[in-house]
Amino acid sequence: MVSHLKHRTLSGALIEEIRQAILSGRYPAGSQLRQDALAETYGVSRIPVREVLFQLEAEGLVRIVPQKGAIVSELSLAEINDVFELRALLEPRLFRKSAPLLDGDDFARVEEVQNRFLKATAAGEIDSYGQLNAELHLALYRRAEMPRTQQIV
Repeated sequence: MVSHLKHRTLSGALIEEIRQAILSGRYPAGSQLRQDALAETYGVSRIPVREVLFQLEAEGLVRIVPQKGAIVSELSLAEINDVFELRALLEPRLFRKSAPLLDGDDFARVEEVQNRFLKATAAGEIDSYGQLNAELHLALYRRAEMPRTQQIV
């Protein structure tokens, strides 16, 4: 699926794919993520899968358990609320910096992503909602020149 990408891009694409699969519920809380199965599913070796699982553990999305491997974490309501409250603080700041600098190409990109989101919604493609939402927000914030804040969001 993502094996045609260079290593650095491969890890980035792979983490997005697996993160989205967890957040969409395709890999539900408590399920085991086996390195060999993930490597086969995404057409990569186990090395980038292992790197991604360690990163997802740092993000709190999985727990690495001895003798069991990676287990999808159950996010508490408090953790979910914490993330949304943090985003509510940071995203307006990003948008205020970016909005005056957006140009015609930026607005065309926003419209294109919005149209893809509407199509996905109409088709009930739940797995794509999170990725499209992230693309839309990143398109709106791209001119902010605040890389640390964007990374946190």
